[in-house]
Amino acid sequence: MFQTISLMKIIKSHILLFIALTIIFLFLIITHDNKKNSYNIPKNINKIVSLSPSITRQIVDLGAESLLVGVTRYHPPLKSKVSIIGSLIHPNIEKIVMLKPHIIFSSEHDNKIQFNERIKESDLALYSFKRVNNFYSLCKNFMQLGKMLNKEKKSKELIETYKLKLNQKLKLNRKYVIAMFISESPIMGISNTSFIGNAINKTGAINAFKDITFPYPLLSLEHIVLLNPDVVVSVTYNIKRKESDLKKVLKKVTKLKVNIRDSFYTIPANDISYYTPSVYVKIVGYLKNILSKEEKK
Repeated sequence: MFQTISLMKIIKSHILLFIALTIIFLFLIITHDNKKNSYNIPKNINKIVSLSPSITRQIVDLGAESLLVGVTRYHPPLKSKVSIIGSLIHPNIEKIVMLKPHIIFSSEHDNKIQFNERIKESDLALYSFKRVNNFYSLCKNFMQLGKMLNKEKKSKELIETYKLKLNQKLKLNRKYVIAMFISESPIMGISNTSFIGNAINKTGAINAFKDITFPYPLLSLEHIVLLNPDVVVSVTYNIKRKESDLKKVLKKVTKLKVNIRDSFYTIPANDISYYTPSVYVKIVGYLKNILSKEEKK
């Protein structure tokens, strides 16, 4: 009996020791990862490599473009030439290391396709900004960036300006249902869980895809007919095209209550493809102009 109790005590002590060691091990991993992500940020940042076009755009908005030493191939317009470190999907790690940046900025939107583990293995400081899906989260990231670049005052001033623009209410005689599309082939809508779709709510209109949890859902014509929107908006990279493919398809659908000839609008993708506070305000502006046209009919 005594031996059984002693054995149970030994087993229990070993289990507690194992749990304690596991907790310590996990703590060390988390601490190490945090140091690589946020605690290793230099106080004075003068050389930045941006792995996200949207973060690049925010740096430009803050008036800190001169700090950029490396950007992805697709990036917003820049005043001066900056080294290209590869594409959004395939950044060149060796080239980044050669640029000797004080910090590398990335986004959780792109981390899974960029293989940032290789960067974390280097001695370079890496900071990854959180995912965004509304104006509040966009501003939170923008403020964090401003703080890191000693542009906190500038970021606060810009956010106040953006808020003033958003608070300019549009008087609508009724609630319009807007169906907004990010792609025409395949047909992909924009739900409220994306920052673009969330901007629809700021206009006083209703997002046709508000109940869909996936940000950019694949849709069938039957689904669009079922939702029966009042207005259709397509984000396009070919704004000069006379008629979009989606418009051609929807014109043939007789069951839609929306007049495709009069209530189909396009927005240039290059203007709204960056998830930044300034772009959010621009999207709301585009949508308000569209609704103003609808009100005049």
